[in-house]
Amino acid sequence: MYDIIIRDATIISSTGRLVADIAIEDGRIADVGGPVRGAGRKEIQGIGLFVMPGVIDSQVRMGVPGDGMGYDWARQSRAALAAGVTAVVDTAPAGTGFSSADAVRAVLDDARAASVVDYGLWMPAGHGNLALVRTVISDGLALAPYLRMDHEDGDLEGSLDALEALLKAGLGTVGVHAEDPDVLARAARKHGGPDAAPHDLRPASAAAQATEQLIQAARDAGGAAHLCSLSTAAELNLLDAVHGEVSLSSSVSPQHLFLSIETWKKGHPVVTDPPVRGELDRRGLW
Repeated sequence: MYDIIIRDATIISSTGRLVADIAIEDGRIADVGGPVRGAGRKEIQGIGLFVMPGVIDSQVRMGVPGDGMGYDWARQSRAALAAGVTAVVDTAPAGTGFSSADAVRAVLDDARAASVVDYGLWMPAGHGNLALVRTVISDGLALAPYLRMDHEDGDLEGSLDALEALLKAGLGTVGVHAEDPDVLARAARKHGGPDAAPHDLRPASAAAQATEQLIQAARDAGGAAHLCSLSTAAELNLLDAVHGEVSLSSSVSPQHLFLSIETWKKGHPVVTDPPVRGELDRRGLW
């Protein structure tokens, strides 16, 4: 007898969809078929439900929500797991980073003690901290450099020069958050105010323009980049056009697949980074 049998679930994999039963024994998948013979101590009806591999979310913030300081791996990782995310890659908020390799080790120690999902760190990078980035990655403390193109000054400023330097440095696939700071500045002047909607302050055009710049930088500098913050159909079209020409990969955060501007409750905007987009973008990302 199996521990659990899920009956007639729609299984999603890289090869397509399959409606079948799933038998689980000792915490592992023991059989997949239609139907699985035998009984289970617990049986779950999966009709109309999806079973898929655990999601890897490559752009999350495991810090304390709101204005809190520090990390909250226990609660945040449980929230991730409840949503089907089994691995997270943490990224620091805009304009912040690590002051030393020991600071990175401290975060990893906290994660090791409290996280219920697999985890890794991006190493926030910019114009002024390439030596520290090299040390952290060579010591195996972070997966790869991470650069925000929307941050335009300070040690972590995300200029094209900083991006090209990282692409040339040979430190692995560079994670990128792509939003153009000039477009953001114009939007802030036009829509700024206490009641401004996030998608007005950070329009889709800022993401598309920065993605164009990312593509050109990858052409000029070589190296590999990963667009962590893909949120618009326009960006997807730009990437499709250069598929196979430059070494660029991308990922979509779950909120951009399931939420859109049209799904907001009045007076309760969804706050994400980058912001939730329109319904046509959401469908295009699927």
